[in-house]
Parts: sequence; C-alpha cells; structure tokens
Amino acid sequence: MALLPNWSLSYDPSVYETKNDSIGVLIKNRKNIQGGNAVLISGVDIDYSPGSYIQHEISTTKVGNTYTDYTLGQVQYDYDVLFSAISPYVHYEHSLSSVTRVTAGARYDFMQYDYDNNLTTVTAGSHRRPADTVVDFNHFSPKLGLTHQLDKNTSTFINYRHAFRAPSNTQLFRQGKAENTVALKPIKVNSYEVGVRGKTANKLGYTASLYYMSKSDDILTYRNPDGTRETVNAGETSHKGIEVSLDKALTSSVQLNVAASYAVHTYEDWKPNSTTNYSGNEMESAPRTITNTKLSYHPVALPGLKLELEWVHLGSYWMDQANTEKYKGHDLANIRVRYTVNKKSTVYGRIMNLLDEKYATAASYKPAAFGNPEKFEYAPGMPLSLFVGYTQKF
Repeated sequence: MALLPNWSLSYDPSVYETKNDSIGVLIKNRKNIQGGNAVLISGVDIDYSPGSYIQHEISTTKVGNTYTDYTLGQVQYDYDVLFSAISPYVHYEHSLSSVTRVTAGARYDFMQYDYDNNLTTVTAGSHRRPADTVVDFNHFSPKLGLTHQLDKNTSTFINYRHAFRAPSNTQLFRQGKAENTVALKPIKVNSYEVGVRGKTANKLGYTASLYYMSKSDDILTYRNPDGTRETVNAGETSHKGIEVSLDKALTSSVQLNVAASYAVHTYEDWKPNSTTNYSGNEMESAPRTITNTKLSYHPVALPGLKLELEWVHLGSYWMDQANTEKYKGHDLANIRVRYTVNKKSTVYGRIMNLLDEKYATAASYKPAAFGNPEKFEYAPGMPLSLFVGYTQKF
C-alpha cells in the first residue's frame, strides 16, 4: 500500500509504502458437556507476518491554498519487521438454571516484533530511527459474564472484560520526535457493563446498558507546539456512558428504530511532558451524544417496497486536547428506498444529506505557536447527494 497522507502536508510532508505477507492458522474445538447443559470452546490463533516500511520526504508545490505536485526527497525510514504471535484461549458457558447462564473465558497472547533498520540509527531531530531490536509482549486476558431471565419478556446481563492491544509496528519503529517509541507499553483495558433487554406489553422492544471502561497506558498522539506529533503512552483514560436502543411497530406498515448513546471520554492522567497536563480534560473528537433514528415504511399492499427516513445526530465535541475550541456537532436527514421487482431484480436509491447541511466528518484545532497562526481543520462532509442503482441476479 502506497500512501500520501494529506493530514501531515503542512508540517511533515512525506509519502510511504508498506508491504506485508501473512500466514495464519486458526484452530478451534467445541465440545458440549454435561448433557448439553454446558459448552467448552478452546483453541489457538497463530500469526506469522513479515513486512516492510519505507518513507520518503517530499517537497511540495502549492498554488494558493492547493497542493498541486511534489518531488521525492531523502529516505526517512526504511525497515523490515517480522511480527509473530501465538494466542491460546478457552471459553466456557454453563446454564446454572433454566433462566440463568454464566460465561467465562481467558486468552493468553505471546507477540513479538523482530525489527531490522536498513538505514543508520538516528537519536535526535524529528525523524529518529531506532537501532535493530526485538520487542516482546505477553499478556493474560480474562472475561466473565452472566445473563438472567426475569420473565418471558425481560432479561438482564452483566459483563466484565479485560483486554490489551500491543502497539503497531509504525507506532514502535516510526519514531518521529519521540524519545523512545520502542519502549511503548501495550494498552490495557478493564470494562464493565450492566444492562436489560426485553419487550413491553405494547410490544416496544428495548435494550439499555450502562458501561464503564478504564484504559491504562493508552497510546495517544501528542501535538507539539511546532506542529510535529509524538506517539506516547497516557497514564489512564476513562470511558463511561449509557446506550439505549428502541424498536416499535407503529402500524402494520410503519416501524420505528432508535439508537442513542451518551458518553464521557476523559484523560484521567496524561502529562505528555513536564509543562503540559491534560489530566481531567475530555478527549478530543469524542462527542457526548450520538443518535440514529429510522422510520421505515413497508406497505402490506406493496410488499416489494421499503422506504426509510433517517435522522443522524452528532453532538458537539472538543477539537483539541487542551479543550479550548469545540465543533458544534450536526444533524443530517437521509432517505432510502428499495423496490424488489422480483426474486432477481431490485431497484434502489438514496438521498443523503437531504437538507444540504454543511458539516464536518472530522474537526480539529491547533493554537498559534512558533509564529504560525491558529489553525482550524475540517474534513467536509458530502453535500446533498443522490444515488440510484439496480441489482440483477442471474
């Protein structure tokens, strides 16, 4: 894969190419025990993936505000890396009674990166390069869950999960300005969830859950005042919220579906350097509210037709880690229609952003520093758009 990252043209223009081959084996055994009252699943995942990464500096040509061309410069990174992993696991389910079921499991991951630098080692500047090294990660991840049927229409559930994620090879070996990315720690997560699902007497289906997740050593990108970025571990981040989904048949032809969430994502402990402290701030690009509402019309008299009106709401969120500027959020309306002519032919269409709203799929803010003015960056969303299609099966 070859890529020219547009997001770094203003502070670190480059092009890079990654190559990867992978051989994997997935082995799983399922066994019913205790007369089918319990099930035991065990297995192992094996991964052997050699790859390479090469990055060139580029000199860009800019006309007004538009980048029009570039020429290749010196090679900034050139390395080979072999990733290998063996991960055995076990999963157990057991019915304690006709209304209560417990699940438990565990996984152990053995991971290794064998890294070879094809250039010289660089220990200063904005494109530092670590020397040849081998990096290992080993971790144990348990899980536990319980479901209980309160009555024929209502059930509750509670879950605990522990997980981890090792840094990627570019986070480890594309060092940038950071002092030592090879020493990055894996992300460790503890998550807790409790909820209820069911259907009311008037046939309103619902699911509601509360969750809390704590990440330690979260791998984050810190923006230096000069515009460069560093990949670092944060001490701790927290993620808590509520998720609700509802579905209701309003008539024999009209169906309402709502999915909504309210969440707060916070830097609990993050001090990127001796002069910067983001502890207590909300994470950037993390809206508190997200809602998706769909009203579907499927007429009994014309069973091949389905019409859907959708409302998408995205709440406001901070555009920077210092919590100084906010994106106001947006609301979008979409229409989808599908008509099944027969078993082999389908006509469909959709109108996206029906009200032609101006909105951003991503928004960020960088304060003024090093003689550069403050900078707002928006990735614009699609304007009013119409799509029409036809599907034919033979």
